[in-house]
Amino acid sequence: GAGMLRKGGLVPGQKLILTKRLGTGALLAAEMRQKTRGAWIDACESSMLESNGKYLDVLREHEACAATDVTGFGLLGHAAEMVRASEDVNVRLSLHAIPLFEGFEHVRSLGIESTLTPENRRGVRLIRNGDKPWA
Repeated sequence: GAGMLRKGGLVPGQKLILTKRLGTGALLAAEMRQKTRGAWIDACESSMLESNGKYLDVLREHEACAATDVTGFGLLGHAAEMVRASEDVNVRLSLHAIPLFEGFEHVRSLGIESTLTPENRRGVRLIRNGDKPWA
């Protein structure tokens, strides 16, 4: 595990490892509206600049066999891509266990979303309908 990792190759029973917090898009959208705190954006920017290379030992320790970034499609979209690229697997996410950037819940309570949220919602509908949007 943890050699060259691709999206496919998930194995039933594996755990999802997130190396970074989620919520970048919503925080950046809120920043454009001047609805964030400096510390929230500083943390977000630091994370974006941080290499995932330092997590290689963690991936090896857990015998990771697949990986992806969580960008444009959001967590659900990328999870769907990984499932479709693998055989006979499903993904179950525990929402309370997903690490979010500080301030994310606040900006969401203001109704601020990532500019990519409409695209992510369309992907979720396709997942629920069983279509293959990325095939």
